[in-house]
Amino acid sequence: MTYVQINKESFDLLELFRNKYPHYGQLLDNIEKGLNFRLWHQLSDDLLELTNKSDLQKSKDLIDLYNQLIMTLELVFNPLKLMLLVQNVVKNFDCKKDFLELKTIKIFSFDNLFIIALK
Repeated sequence: MTYVQINKESFDLLELFRNKYPHYGQLLDNIEKGLNFRLWHQLSDDLLELTNKSDLQKSKDLIDLYNQLIMTLELVFNPLKLMLLVQNVVKNFDCKKDFLELKTIKIFSFDNLFIIALK
């Protein structure tokens, strides 16, 4: 079993999202519950649902979500779900190469899946 340290910034970001996107309150509550109780499968499903929201896709908030929350949890997520999460975040970049150059994501051992996410 992998131990993951969840930092205060992750919860602060969820609070910021709660204020900015009040209509996603229930979903954000589920994400916070998943973090508190370490329900990784449910948490990854909820994060996947959140990253699919069109108004978040139009903002840079998904990049912050990835950097402050998802990146700290990538060891506990199913690699295929992680790839789908990364794919949703990458949509915020006009040039996918910029995403790599910024190094907002570390290249994990499933690099073939990461390449698929960038296409």
